[in-house]
Amino acid sequence: MPTRLLLFLAAIYLGAASLKDYQTQLLNADRAFDRATAENGSTAWASFFAEDGRMIRGDGQIVAGRPAIRELMAPLLDNKDNSLRWEPDFAESSKSGDLGYTTGKSKLHTKNGDREGRYVTIWRRDKSGQWKAVLDLGVSNPVKK
Repeated sequence: MPTRLLLFLAAIYLGAASLKDYQTQLLNADRAFDRATAENGSTAWASFFAEDGRMIRGDGQIVAGRPAIRELMAPLLDNKDNSLRWEPDFAESSKSGDLGYTTGKSKLHTKNGDREGRYVTIWRRDKSGQWKAVLDLGVSNPVKK
């Protein structure tokens, strides 16, 4: 009986450790997404999405697929006068480690002014073990001066 109890407790402990590992992986994936986008613009942005990934625009329209997502973001991200940066502050994962989400704060700088916002990105682990964004949504407001 004690052996079964020890095995049960070990399974719970290992499951919890894995969940924390998945959360760390999600935070790291989101930070890498930010860095790559800052360095390489819309091409990097789109590369972090699953092939069937989607973005919900501020007007409620849904943009689906990497090519459409890159095309949507190119005017913003490929203009060297603009800057979009973000930092995740929370991640959660399914117990199986194949689906999760991150939330965080964003800052956008353009010639038309600065905006600060919040976002949520839903991630799915692909066959190679990489986290890919399957849905991204952000809201922002002008920075008050």
